[in-house]
Amino acid sequence: MSDAARVPRAMWAVALLFFLEAAALALFVTPLWDVPDELVHYATIADIASGRGIPRPGESTVPPEAVARWNPRLAGQPVFNWAAIHPPGYHALAAPFYLAARAVTPDFERQIRLTRLFSALCGAAALVVLFLVMREAGADEPVALFAAAALALVPMYAHMASGLNHDILCALAGAAAALFWMRFLRTRSLRNALATALSLAAAGAVKATAVPLALALLVLLPVHLEGPWRRRLVRTAALVAVALSTTVLWAVWRGKVPGTDANPAVGAPRAATPSNLLRMLREAPLLDHTFKNFFGLIGWTGTGRGEVRWFQISGAYLGVYLAGAVLVAALTALWVYHRDFDAAAPPDAACRASWLLAAAIFVAVLAGLGPGSLTAWPKLAVYALLLAVLGLAPLRVWRRRGAPEDAVFTSQFAVAAFTAAYFFHVSRNALETGEVRGTHGRYFFVVLGFLLPAFVLPAADAVRGRSARNRALLLAALVLVADAAAFFALRVLPFYRGGEAAPLP
Repeated sequence: MSDAARVPRAMWAVALLFFLEAAALALFVTPLWDVPDELVHYATIADIASGRGIPRPGESTVPPEAVARWNPRLAGQPVFNWAAIHPPGYHALAAPFYLAARAVTPDFERQIRLTRLFSALCGAAALVVLFLVMREAGADEPVALFAAAALALVPMYAHMASGLNHDILCALAGAAAALFWMRFLRTRSLRNALATALSLAAAGAVKATAVPLALALLVLLPVHLEGPWRRRLVRTAALVAVALSTTVLWAVWRGKVPGTDANPAVGAPRAATPSNLLRMLREAPLLDHTFKNFFGLIGWTGTGRGEVRWFQISGAYLGVYLAGAVLVAALTALWVYHRDFDAAAPPDAACRASWLLAAAIFVAVLAGLGPGSLTAWPKLAVYALLLAVLGLAPLRVWRRRGAPEDAVFTSQFAVAAFTAAYFFHVSRNALETGEVRGTHGRYFFVVLGFLLPAFVLPAADAVRGRSARNRALLLAALVLVADAAAFFALRVLPFYRGGEAAPLP
């Protein structure tokens, strides 16, 4: 076993502690249905476990006993399973856990809480895989350990791992794709390229958010495969077929799903033209909500409520992550700058153009999306910096650059492509339906295996060799522990108890 493939005891300890945390939340804390769409994810699991097969959109309904606990006012009425549009990969794997839970206890709520342990296991396993991703990308052990531990301390990650949902399994599948991609960059092995494609197919069997990631990686394959270009293109075509196979099969099986009608109370739908898309990005707080929701969007429809009630992370709790984002993005930009302008050879045209593109993105976000409130400008500057750093990659990934540049830039490219697809999808839906929906940062869980090499790897490498670096990583981890613990104790638990969250510290 290579050093990069070795998982130290400290990493196993982090994964175990996370599993215990997520399991405690799942079994004793998080109310039923207060994880996004848990009601209908349970319905799909129950259908598969009971032999009713895979639900169909517009036809399958939620089991009556679940509806009665979700919203007593709707007891006895049919509630259609709106999660039936999603692939059933997560639900098929969770079904054995549900069957085991039914064998252990006849209590309905305990059955669901025990089934949630599958998500907790997926969350812990993903942390181990993400540690290996960082090691394969070139990070040393302390940095890889910190990256995995920092993710474990993101409240939204623990929250999602405490309920029935497919985003955590999608994170695991996406992390596996990242792991094999990093190995492929190191070995140029067709076997690792195939393993990447199979992992992407697995992610596609869980959720459609894997498709933009798959497309981003697949267009880079010809650059990094070995052999003549004709052979590279043939192999790429075969790998594309593998990676997108589950998505295509699901689309064929599901059939066409009618679109959502516009909401007449909001206004007539607008065409998804470039000017309208830009206007939507300016008018709606898409950047702000996505960033906040990635770190913490707590609550959903709750046991007995049947209506949405949630809150976003904010104040000092959010400030810790904003400060971390600024530091990591600035160090990443510094790392790229040193490689471009401190090298013996002058930067090539792609490098120079990349800096112009990054500067244009930064200015465009600030000038084009700037809100009227002065208090919103600091956060917007953070988002502009993160997007600008992603702009350093797209022009330079079309030739090999060696380690660790290939790992960093291809990861940034994958995240940039996913981000562009995400904002286009959200903006287009908002224009067509008349309301802003789906600004859920958890959608980015599928690219966690690329987010960490894109930002944490170069940021840590920028200060490699400094005697205080590892102590700084330890201090940062302790700050995250305190922040997450305070957030759950002072905001989440009071919210679940039915009262308002405690005031900000």
